[in-house]
Amino acid sequence: MAKRKKAKPDWDAAPRKTHANAKVKNLPEADQETLWLLLHPTDKETPPCTLEAAMVHLQEEFGVECALSTFSEWHSWYSLKKRMEKAASRAQQATLEFAQDHPDATPDDLEKYGQMIFTAESIEHGDAKTFTALVRERSRRMALELDRRKLVLLEAAAAEAKAKLAAITQKAKSKGGLTAETLAEIEEAAGLL
Repeated sequence: MAKRKKAKPDWDAAPRKTHANAKVKNLPEADQETLWLLLHPTDKETPPCTLEAAMVHLQEEFGVECALSTFSEWHSWYSLKKRMEKAASRAQQATLEFAQDHPDATPDDLEKYGQMIFTAESIEHGDAKTFTALVRERSRRMALELDRRKLVLLEAAAAEAKAKLAAITQKAKSKGGLTAETLAEIEEAAGLL
């Protein structure tokens, strides 16, 4: 019996591109914002449209027909997109203020501060997917930094071993050949690699 590949869990999947037949998601941003404002008017006196009424507007104004489930899924997706944009904007604003208050902050300090604000915004809104993605990204960055440190140490060890081998080789040439002592020194230097 053939083994099935284990599917990656949804929370660990890379963000997907908008599917070509996702008609509502492929509308221009201005049209999507119009639909959003129908459902969430900024004027307190204007009542919000129902999903069904917004779907009628979608068909009449943009010539797009879709199922209620598709429109509902777009609504959830667009809501998350707006929250992410808002969180990113707040993080950027907070980072600018932090930079003004701390002129000696390094770009890395500013990035960490902005990431901290963005993470806090995601947690505040109960956005588990975003928080999980942020934790995963932080872990990836830490792993890359650890790999970078390992590489620096390996390069230093290799340079040290190369220098020792070059010195031993030069010593052997000047003394007329390899001795047991020289061979032991070569083995020791090779052990550094």
